Amino acid sequence: MEKPPKAAPQTEQNFWKTRRKELLALAVAGVASIGTSHFLEENRSPEYVADWDGIRKETPFDLQPLEQIARAKVEVVGTKYIVHIGQMHGGDTLEFTKRYFESHAGLSLKKLEECQKQVEQTLGYLHDTYGINTLYMENVIPEDAASYKAELDDLRAHPAEIGKELLERAKSVGLAPVPGFPDTYRAYDLLFATEALGHTAAGKEARTDPLIAGDLKYVWGAPFLMAAQGKVRIEAAEDIDANAAAVRSMGGLVSAEGMAVRQEAAVKLIEQGERGRNESVALVYGAAHDFTKDVTRANASHADVEKFGLIRIDPNACQ
Repeated sequence: MEKPPKAAPQTEQNFWKTRRKELLALAVAGVASIGTSHFLEENRSPEYVADWDGIRKETPFDLQPLEQIARAKVEVVGTKYIVHIGQMHGGDTLEFTKRYFESHAGLSLKKLEECQKQVEQTLGYLHDTYGINTLYMENVIPEDAASYKAELDDLRAHPAEIGKELLERAKSVGLAPVPGFPDTYRAYDLLFATEALGHTAAGKEARTDPLIAGDLKYVWGAPFLMAAQGKVRIEAAEDIDANAAAVRSMGGLVSAEGMAVRQEAAVKLIEQGERGRNESVALVYGAAHDFTKDVTRANASHADVEKFGLIRIDPNACQ
């Protein structure tokens, strides 16, 4: 039987990856000018204690099983929910991430790995208990989300063939149109390949690559591990044009104005993707961010049946 064509030609995927990296270079340049990093933000002040009873009474969820690893509270009551899981995340290269955590933040990379493990536990509980499998993800733009979906669909249809292709692509040189941004996409290719290739020799080779060996796989984000396992579907929570505007005229992505622009863009993307669907979704986004005003503003233009609620979950290791 003839195999179906691949869902997305590699040339199209590379086009969007190139465009994203070009704008990432702009973003990093803008952020560097204010003396900080775009990926490790100052956390929002933890001004609350967990309100497990409030969540149980006001929402369809009982999140108390998460109390050993996180705090949580209801920020907006609605008819369907955005569950904001605050995270700490790395940059686009392993070396830069290590250097930043050690020299600027005074933290071990183990802190990032533990944070992402708790993000994984939280998402796993939401998926297994409440069927939440749509995940809007920080630092993912719509073109990236489409590329990941096509790649994963293709991988599930032809795991051995596409898994080996991803492994070979990750091993090759010249994947980074912008110097200094090779690791992220290589890591995703390796993570996807490990799931497809399983315990074969090629799967072992992918799994032991220095970029993702052991707990280093968590540096690239638990959501991508879970997407490779088919437990979540990654959607975009980042608008690259809004980010570029923030860099050019608002002092950078982590300035107060830049963060406000990114938060508004994230909620707009969720609105567009979830309008008419009576399902709750997860939003994995930095712990520094507060989406209360953006969700409240979005609800003002919705019918009652469309009103979003907002629950915030803070994994303890991400503080």
